[in-house]
Amino acid sequence: MLQHIRTRLSQFFFNRPKNDEAILHQRLLEIQKIHQGQLKLAERLADIQSKTQDIFTRTRDVQDRIYDVLWQQKTQNAHRDIFFWQIYKHPSETLEDAKLRFFHSLPKATDYDRKNQLVLTKLLKKIHDICAENNLSYWLDFGTLLGAIRHSGFIPWDDDIDIGMVRADLERLLEILKNQNDILVQDYFINDDENGIIKPIQIKWNLNNNISIGCIDIFIYDFCKSNSDERWSRFTNKKDEFKELSRKKEKTYEYSRKVNDEISLFYETYYKDIINLLEISYGKSNFITFGFENFPYHEHYINNQTIHNEIIFPLDTLYFEGYKFNVPNKYMNYISPMYSNIFSLPSDILSHKHFDIKSQNNIDTLNYLYNLLIKQKEDKN
Repeated sequence: MLQHIRTRLSQFFFNRPKNDEAILHQRLLEIQKIHQGQLKLAERLADIQSKTQDIFTRTRDVQDRIYDVLWQQKTQNAHRDIFFWQIYKHPSETLEDAKLRFFHSLPKATDYDRKNQLVLTKLLKKIHDICAENNLSYWLDFGTLLGAIRHSGFIPWDDDIDIGMVRADLERLLEILKNQNDILVQDYFINDDENGIIKPIQIKWNLNNNISIGCIDIFIYDFCKSNSDERWSRFTNKKDEFKELSRKKEKTYEYSRKVNDEISLFYETYYKDIINLLEISYGKSNFITFGFENFPYHEHYINNQTIHNEIIFPLDTLYFEGYKFNVPNKYMNYISPMYSNIFSLPSDILSHKHFDIKSQNNIDTLNYLYNLLIKQKEDKN
């Protein structure tokens, strides 16, 4: 290439004056320097590529080693579990019975954590009675259902209660609770960084302006006629679109009327599409799906598809803190997709907290509610 340039330039300037030849020579020297610089740059790039490839190879080797270590650890843990349960199990009981016996034997929460659980249980009992009197269906859900199955009460480190309700029954319950002065309902949209727009519905004690710090979370479910993969795929796309757009809207972590009204209009537009996509109906239908208000939980707990009506209805009952509460009809089928193994200890035992129970205001409120709802009644008995 360089020789070709020299030849063309020599031909062009063949009969030029000597000073032009000097200029040409200078230009050729400059071109040579540029070419040499390009060669050095190419060598450096090749060296960088070689080193990058070496780093990539080493990184992949480290990843493979980490995977091997994790797999060995997982295998060892599985072997230890098998060994432990075989030692723990009585000859006359099944492995599942042994696991239930183990979790029932775990110590309950203590001090303020336990007081909070007992105060919440009284609130759940009141909601249960209201639902029973008005022929409304609810069921224990998520960690509360897990606690009922595994502990016959609260998971020792849990600090709230989860229940599920179909939309029509929930709307009737909320109307009834408007006349219950001792109960506070928080029902509004929030838009946070993690989940985007959600509409948590929370019920708390509200006694003499002492509002309970713990709450019952109500998760909305809808009856739907369709369970097709194609419709579910379209729903998932619509859900992802909604989540992406919600991130661009104003963030709010507590009630704001302005933001709530704006988000409500935005939400209603998408909810109309969801009604058509999944053929949602107010009356009973063959399938049940998680309400669009809490769609982020689809990703965490619900394994793709809708739930068949027969999994939930007719409702069964299980003991929870000494009372019988409603649970899904086939509760093991219901809960299995949510938790890979309900008889394993979670990694968030210490971090699974929804509020700071140890602040002085919370302690004072909790003591007041505990003494009013539980201690005084125990003393009378």
